[in-house]
Amino acid sequence: MIAAAVADLLDHAPPAELDLARYAHRAAEAQKHAGQGHPSTHAPVHQPVSFYLPPPLAARYEQLRRAALDHVHELLRSLRKQAHDRYPGADQKPDRTLWVTGRFTRLGLPTMPTRAPWITGGVIARMAIDRAGRRSVDHVIRAAVDYAAATHDQPHRARRDMHRLTP
Repeated sequence: MIAAAVADLLDHAPPAELDLARYAHRAAEAQKHAGQGHPSTHAPVHQPVSFYLPPPLAARYEQLRRAALDHVHELLRSLRKQAHDRYPGADQKPDRTLWVTGRFTRLGLPTMPTRAPWITGGVIARMAIDRAGRRSVDHVIRAAVDYAAATHDQPHRARRDMHRLTP
């Protein structure tokens, strides 16, 4: 079901790079706060799981994650340059930091951008699951069955001769 949700997200509503970075940041912050006794619906509550994506879909998945990460790194570099141009003096480093922090915060990203936020592979899957969670159960199950039928050649993993067995 996770793979079906990911395929649906990438095929029909791929997130923009900055939206993915915001989502990753929100999830990381929520998990940090949950660890401090402040649970949130944005925090992952289950152990990570693995899921299979066929190579073309896996490539798109990784390309989106990488593009989001590159976009945020470039944004941080650009903001730092703008801050340096605006506040060039060596004694104006606190002003530069405040200016970059303010811009990053307005974008919904970390408030202390000493480095760009990391975007893990699981972020896209979690975003896809959240999107699928807003749909009807029938729709989600139908999408999972359709995905499995289109993706998997072997209908049953336990026995290759299952179709020949008779009661």
